[in-house]
Amino acid sequence: MADPDSFDPADASPEVTDPLGSADTAQSPEVAALKLERDDFYDRLLRKTAEFDNYRKRIERERREQARQAVVDLLHELLIVVDDVDLALTVEAGEGGGAYQLGSRPITPRFTASCLR
Repeated sequence: MADPDSFDPADASPEVTDPLGSADTAQSPEVAALKLERDDFYDRLLRKTAEFDNYRKRIERERREQARQAVVDLLHELLIVVDDVDLALTVEAGEGGGAYQLGSRPITPRFTASCLR
């Protein structure tokens, strides 16, 4: 004897087993409502997928921009140090090189600070 809780598709009516409803061409209001709901959910899925894809692209673009800006900032700081070195080299070295020391004194702290960043 069959288990009363089991379902046998051969015993079911055509409306239940045929998902396309070929046995009955007229759609019930429930089926139409379910199809509309399905279409709405599918539309939401497509929109959320596109929204997430746009978000991912925007984040990637922002990361590239931040990396580029970090390089620009570092080069700007190092350019200041190079400028100070150039200035120190153009100073005339007098007796004992005191002028050279005076010109190169601000270079070390700036270069150290730039390297620590």
